[in-house]
Amino acid sequence: MPRATPRCLWLGVIMPLLVACGERPPAVTEAPSLPAAYTPLAQGSRWTYRVTQGATAIAITYTRKGGDVRHRAGVAVRYLFLYGDSTEMGEMQAKSIYASPGAGLEEFFVDGLLTSMQHDPPVPLMPSTMVGTSWEWSGKLALNHNQVSSRSTLRVAARERLTVGGVAYDTLRVEERVEPDSLRITRWFAKGVGMLRLAVEAGERSFRMELTSCEIREP
Repeated sequence: MPRATPRCLWLGVIMPLLVACGERPPAVTEAPSLPAAYTPLAQGSRWTYRVTQGATAIAITYTRKGGDVRHRAGVAVRYLFLYGDSTEMGEMQAKSIYASPGAGLEEFFVDGLLTSMQHDPPVPLMPSTMVGTSWEWSGKLALNHNQVSSRSTLRVAARERLTVGGVAYDTLRVEERVEPDSLRITRWFAKGVGMLRLAVEAGERSFRMELTSCEIREP
């Protein structure tokens, strides 16, 4: 039976059936690994985030449930679905969608109830784990359903020690700069854990998601 440990963060996929959270993950300075190791989305896993926008904060729990195969530019790509709910918002439901091409992961839509963000086509989250690697994206960006033509430059900016929920983790910080709105999106990933924090800044406006607990299953 899966068990959840409070104040945990997506730990690895090397333990049988379920990996307990709250322990220190392996340092990212060890042997190189595929980008997919930093974005695990196993079926049946659950992640709870604290979502804040301005003075408003809610807890939302996402559960990986299913997916389907869609064709993009003539290529079959598997899409993974995360369904979220928040009792603080009257059990309102949110949904996040990720594409999984090969060993990488792309973000298409994230709904944090307070703010939604959609890249069309999906934006590659981390095609490489090497610090200094940069890549570009262009397409339609919708923030709270206001869609504009946009382009982004992303890069693996640094290896960073990040403390979340009182636990320190070795992470890769991925930065995205969006034009023409000067939108800044920063994501922190830990090997075998996944995304620990998402921060979006647009002028004086800001939005953040930070992981507080989880249950992780093997793929």
